[in-house]
Amino acid sequence: MVIVLKAPVTRPVSDDYPNFTLSPRLVVRHPGYTDDGTNELLSLVATDRGLDAPGVQYGLVHTACAIFAGNRFDGWLSKTRDATIRGAIAPQDLLPVDTYYFHVPPDAGAVEAFANTTLTPYPIVPNFHEWTFPHARTPPTWQAPLIGEPVAPLPAKHRDGTCRVTNHREPTESAHIIPASEKDWFARNCMDNYSLSCLKRGQEVVNGDENVILLREDVHTQWDRMCFSLVPKLIDGDTWAWTVHVHKPSQELHALYHNLQLQPLTGVRHEYLFARFAWDFFPLLQGFLQRMKQRRLKLRSGVQDVLGLDCKDFCEGQGHGRSSPSRSTSRKSPKRKHGDIAEEGGGELEDDADSAISGIPPEVYWKAGVGGGDTDSEDDPSGKNRRKRQADVEAELADLQPISRKRQKCALRETDGEEKRGRTRVQRLPDY
Repeated sequence: MVIVLKAPVTRPVSDDYPNFTLSPRLVVRHPGYTDDGTNELLSLVATDRGLDAPGVQYGLVHTACAIFAGNRFDGWLSKTRDATIRGAIAPQDLLPVDTYYFHVPPDAGAVEAFANTTLTPYPIVPNFHEWTFPHARTPPTWQAPLIGEPVAPLPAKHRDGTCRVTNHREPTESAHIIPASEKDWFARNCMDNYSLSCLKRGQEVVNGDENVILLREDVHTQWDRMCFSLVPKLIDGDTWAWTVHVHKPSQELHALYHNLQLQPLTGVRHEYLFARFAWDFFPLLQGFLQRMKQRRLKLRSGVQDVLGLDCKDFCEGQGHGRSSPSRSTSRKSPKRKHGDIAEEGGGELEDDADSAISGIPPEVYWKAGVGGGDTDSEDDPSGKNRRKRQADVEAELADLQPISRKRQKCALRETDGEEKRGRTRVQRLPDY
């Protein structure tokens, strides 16, 4: 009996499908700064319509700008920088490709008095860590899409059953909405108040069922790379649905997922999805903060005018790390060979891919003998020489950024001999 074979899989996208790589971008500028290439508050690939009429949903653009401005949802978009009030635009309407300015009214006074005046630039929140969640003030459209209540508390694997984007059963995994690496932000902003569980409070709730959905593994990866966001979009009339909005100018991702309605969501929280939207968008501020220009920033400590050289520091750690530690905490690095980082007594280092912080982790300093626990020798009772060596080692470690975790492990080794009492000396190995 002849085995019937299946034909090779064809490409999911036809060759004549629009290529958004070269599509125009919708740009939003800050009206308080000069009109040049350094003043791009937001730049988005216009993927909500075809190349014949490119644009982006107005509500998405307005919400992102309002978040950057410190939750100023009372702001508006205009084609001019003189704060001329634009006619009313519905959140679901298409905003055509063009250059816009996001204006916010003064904290006090009529909007009319603000028009056509020159004021000090309003402050911008530079990153997710400095952002404060707007409790009870999220836009109404983010509360409109339906989210079902679970019959009983169940893990996402059993509650959702299939990937919420593709409806596939395999291979799927639990994906955090607010990244688990943001547990400090989660607790500081009292996001645990949206949990129905009475058993967990504070940081622990970031791993709760309300902050997890089931996704196919590759879709989870694309989400963590900020290739798309989950946003509310209008189906018809006044019915809103959770929808995939693709940011990456990819033919394939656009054809497969853009404006695709999600499978029904159950047991998660609208507020967590809104916070994830903000987490997705803050890395887009890098172009605004890395131009070596002084910016007025809104920090948790207050409003500050920050020099251009220091603005770029707020970009560190943005857009890195996974939203879920599910695939990282269970994997451990292979056994160390001679020359790898070693700790007396052995043991393995876990690859913490969910840290969302670039650079060399603090534990490397301690395992290398730099961070402490190193006694002073008899010929250096004050520890002056030891502290100098530590400073030199830290300077060398700083030069290794950014490199992969594997190369970080290969970059250090322990040797005995020249140091009295067998203390650890750290050496720099050549790059591979």
